[in-house]
Amino acid sequence: MLKSPYIKYALPIILLVYILIETRQHQDFDIFLLASKDFLQGGNIFVHHYEDGFRFFYSPLFAAILIPFTFLPVYLARIIWLTLNVFAFARCFKLIKSYLNFEVFSDKQKLLFNFLSITFSAKLILDNFHNGQVTIFMLLFMLDGLRLINSNKVLWGSALIALGINFKFLPLVLLPYLFYNKQIKACVFIMCWYICFLFLPALVCGFEFNNVLLKDWLIAINPSNTEHLIDTDETTLNGLTTLIPTLLMNTVPDPHALIYKRNILNLPITTVITLITIVRLLLLCFVFYFLHRKPFTLAKTKLQSLWELSYVFLLIPLIFPHQQH
Repeated sequence: MLKSPYIKYALPIILLVYILIETRQHQDFDIFLLASKDFLQGGNIFVHHYEDGFRFFYSPLFAAILIPFTFLPVYLARIIWLTLNVFAFARCFKLIKSYLNFEVFSDKQKLLFNFLSITFSAKLILDNFHNGQVTIFMLLFMLDGLRLINSNKVLWGSALIALGINFKFLPLVLLPYLFYNKQIKACVFIMCWYICFLFLPALVCGFEFNNVLLKDWLIAINPSNTEHLIDTDETTLNGLTTLIPTLLMNTVPDPHALIYKRNILNLPITTVITLITIVRLLLLCFVFYFLHRKPFTLAKTKLQSLWELSYVFLLIPLIFPHQQH
């Protein structure tokens, strides 16, 4: 069935039709394009607002990389971006499956596994496609970076992870994991690559303006900002900074709040922020439950590595602010 010509030719056609339809509507990617165009014209992308007051929180390098897209019609740029997302997802799926042993599976069992895996993830996958986000690329940078590091290609694997950290900080969770695995060289390379990526946009905008952008970027993404601690100003946000304030504050700064009472307590904002920090630390400490091994030792099997990494990745939408579903 997997080798059927109907499947072979039908799937690309279905994907093409889906991409052409999905990209007809507004996406978060449009905001990325506006910021990239602003960056090219010398605007400060971290103090300006785009469309209905949305801010740009990605790095100057991310804005610089998107510059070629700004010369295309928006619809065509969306199509290319979503197509890249589809290929990135396919690559992620292949990398995740590389941790598993399918030798005992028949062809039908492999097909069933693929079908169930994609089906139970479909809502999240389609949400990322629909919004034109970068989450799938973040996962790809982490998985492929780890693959290269574990294949003794530490320099290039570290570059991929550092690029992901530069874009959105999310792959930062891999640094302590790599350190625990005694992959100190990879940690050092990641930090070196990260510093290089910070100053790479200066080739486009000049070192002086790049320094201004970096300063304003750090101010905008400062995790101690109230907007990142009480994260309830958008209906689609998820994570601890959304859940805990909603449950523990009578009135949260939410312009889209439901009329129904949802909180179980009414605590001061300082107490709520302290509780968020405590829960974050507890979740981070719980990593040791999944490691089941001493520091500076490696996982005994690929399946154990996948078990560990699954929890590390699941931490990301919980402990980081401003996370979409």
